[in-house]
Amino acid sequence: MPPNHQEQTEPTAPTFDLIVVVQCESFTDPQTLNLPDTVSLPDMPELERARSMASHYGALHVNGFGAYTIRTEYGVLFGRSEQELAFQQFDPYLTAKHDTVFSLPHKLRQAGYTSVFLHPYTLDFSNRGSLMRHIGFDAVLGAESFSHIPTPAMPYVPDTLLADKLIALCTSATQPLFLYAVTIENHGPWQEEGKPLETYLEHLKNSDRMIGQILNSLEASQRSALLVFFGDHRPSICPDLPPTTERSTPYFVSPIRNKKPYEFDNNIVSLTPAQLHHMIMKSIINFRDN
Repeated sequence: MPPNHQEQTEPTAPTFDLIVVVQCESFTDPQTLNLPDTVSLPDMPELERARSMASHYGALHVNGFGAYTIRTEYGVLFGRSEQELAFQQFDPYLTAKHDTVFSLPHKLRQAGYTSVFLHPYTLDFSNRGSLMRHIGFDAVLGAESFSHIPTPAMPYVPDTLLADKLIALCTSATQPLFLYAVTIENHGPWQEEGKPLETYLEHLKNSDRMIGQILNSLEASQRSALLVFFGDHRPSICPDLPPTTERSTPYFVSPIRNKKPYEFDNNIVSLTPAQLHHMIMKSIINFRDN
């Protein structure tokens, strides 16, 4: 089982040159949606490739369905379980400024990392703009960092465009970098041509392409990297995808090094968002001497 934060030893020096965490909006594996055979499911070759390269992958057990991004995001960023939070769990960002010592950017700053938060949308939601700076991110980049003209088919910044920006930031980094990116493309409503499910599945293809872009860039780099990817919650698209008790989304944790590939087992493990936080910290420590 992943360690809880009381047991976790924190890193004191960089292990990876790049630590990239991608929180993907409304992302799930279409094979897990239990859709009728008449629905054509998109192939997700890059998700499968990432899983094959992962030290750990599996189901991320999130509490929200079709919403509650912040609850998942808080768990991964701060590593505190919802049991610890009690009533705070329903809107953890209301008090998150008091939890800075638990946050990934705070911990990684102690290990020598510069931290960047990237989200191609307004940062006013849950006061992310000021909160992310408060908890230790050195730079917070929002919609102003992207050039995208919304269309009915693509109302939000495409995941592939976010990947381009992410790759540029990694390429230009001159010191160890922690980059936390939050996508927006898969956000509803999915109303193109009145076929929301088909529209959503088309957007998933772009998310898969994004995974491939990032993997290809990190594999081609001469730097060591830890790539972490997860979906924040499943989409709610009635009547095709109504809320159910099954709420898990995919995640993977992939250590990448070009010159001398890391040695590790390919483990399938189910995690909560808070446990994923500790898996990230554990990976930084365990691969230090690999």
